[in-house]
Order: sequence, then C-alpha cells, then structure tokens
Amino acid sequence: PLNPAQFKQRHDLPEGPLIGYTGRHGHEKNLEAIMQAAAPLDLTVVFGGQGPATEAIREAADRNDVDARFLGFLDRAELPAFYNAIDVFAFPSPVETQGIVALEAMACGTPVVGVNTGALAETITDGVTGLHYEPGDIEGFSEAIRSALDDRDQLRERCLAARSEISLSHALDELESTYESVLV
Repeated sequence: PLNPAQFKQRHDLPEGPLIGYTGRHGHEKNLEAIMQAAAPLDLTVVFGGQGPATEAIREAADRNDVDARFLGFLDRAELPAFYNAIDVFAFPSPVETQGIVALEAMACGTPVVGVNTGALAETITDGVTGLHYEPGDIEGFSEAIRSALDDRDQLRERCLAARSEISLSHALDELESTYESVLV
C-alpha cells in the first residue's frame, strides 16, 4: 500500500495544508460549500471520487479562486493513503445516513469538519474527532476548517485514541441496537 508521501507524489499534491473529500459527488451532498469555505484559507482542496456534481464543484473552485485537485475514482486500497495525506476531511453533506467515509477518515487519524445535522451530528465528536458547524453557515465551516488545521496534531491523536468507538463494526452495532429498540 502507498504511504501518504507516495500518494502525494503520485497525484502531484503540493506541500502545505490539504483538506479533502472522497465519495460520490452528488448535488444533494452540498460539496460546492467546501469551495466557499476554502476561499479565504491558504490551502489546497483534494477531491476523490466523481459524480453528477463534479462539474459544478470544479466551477465553484474557479469562481472562489480555490486551488482544487480532482483525482477521480480512487481504488479502495488507496483510501488509507488519501486520508493520511490530507490534514482535514471536509464533509458538508446534510443527507448522510451513516457517513462511512467520515468514520474511515477518523480511523486513519484525520479529523472531520462536518455539518452538525443528520448522521454527522452523531458521527463526529466535536473537539475530539473533528469539529461541527451549523447548516448553511459557510463562515462557520471556514472557521472550523481553520481551527481543525491549527489543532490537527491533537485532533489526530484523539481520533486514533477513539478508534475502537469509531470503527465501522461499532457503528453497525449502534445502528442495529437503534433498530432493535424501535422494533421492540
């Protein structure tokens, strides 16, 4: 498997802060908000994946003068290197049911800045595995990214320490117990 340095070299990623997202680029995921939040910050945004919103995200990058790199579909084996190469995982989607990519990022020690609604309200432990911002608050999203970058070493340690609680199997156990409590 690739290490983060090899991943950065393979994809010609610059030094300096990197924030990223990977997954399907659906319009409902509000991914253009990443470009708006990144605009006042000195960083590079790295996108893995693709989908119907990819072109709109590219246009948002141009409109907001953001250095954005689009890597296309990433092989499953490359994902740990992706998560470890970026400093913060940005996740503005209000429609996630589980947010598995957020769990994967945190398990790799990458803090997640996500909207405080839906699954991400539960998945991210604010100040431990990442930071929340309120829906629609682009300035708050930007500030949370800045704070996560400033505190990334401490957040990384906390993410790694919380691994057993943020594993996919733990999340599935929690989901199963939720369904069982409704059915009983």
